[in-house]
Amino acid sequence: KNSPLVSVTQISTSGLLTLFETAQSMRSLVRTNGGDNRLQHRVLASVFYEASTRTSCSFQAAMMRLGGTFIHVDGGKGGNTSASKKGETLED
Repeated sequence: KNSPLVSVTQISTSGLLTLFETAQSMRSLVRTNGGDNRLQHRVLASVFYEASTRTSCSFQAAMMRLGGTFIHVDGGKGGNTSASKKGETLED
């Protein structure tokens, strides 16, 4: 809880339960209020190395519903970033 999730291997059984409970809470929030501003002044940056339109759009919609903003970078082959074309890693 309160730490970045990078891999599914980080999720314990209790963490998975928390994830499902949070998802249900967020679903109810969106249905009743359309969202809120808990992520106002926050920016989510995503890099996809393979095309994933539905996932990217879902992340963007969720961030916007919670008052945040979203930056998407296409890091895949033929993408729009010079960094990935030069072989730079995400850490760079």
